[in-house]
Amino acid sequence: HYVKSGISRSKKCSMITLSYPMHYPDDRFSKIHLDHFLKRMNRHATDFMYLWVAEKQKRGAIHFHIVTPNFIPKEIINKAWSEIVRKWHQNNNYEFKQVLPNVLSVKNASQYVTKYITKDENNSIEGNRYNISKMAQELSKPVITELIQTTSRNPSELVHEVFANSKVCVFQI
Repeated sequence: HYVKSGISRSKKCSMITLSYPMHYPDDRFSKIHLDHFLKRMNRHATDFMYLWVAEKQKRGAIHFHIVTPNFIPKEIINKAWSEIVRKWHQNNNYEFKQVLPNVLSVKNASQYVTKYITKDENNSIEGNRYNISKMAQELSKPVITELIQTTSRNPSELVHEVFANSKVCVFQI
């Protein structure tokens, strides 16, 4: 476990669902709210990784499903999202009703993400329907490998050939 400011990373992922009460903004403003939320989470953990998927509810409100390997205390999530939504309601003269994001611990997050990404056949959401953090993008880049032709079957000779043909420098102290 890595722990910083009450946020840790474990083998399970957290699935966070952010929703709006009766009154809700358009897709563009909703995504601005999501951006503010993610920035708040980054203040608690500089290594905060996530993937988010937007989904439209039948009533037209957008909500967001966020998958992260970071454990985030529910109090932090609730406070951050409630403050963002409350401010929008106040600026638009709507009565604010408390919002409580749903937080689940999931083992196979890829099933959830795939379900939400493929759900909106009509692509009724303006702009991106999903995105991934820069840190998660870096981790998903392929590792560059190189094949070296050899005729040897002896393990120690193979290691010697690999080092002799590689661009890696090895120093012994």
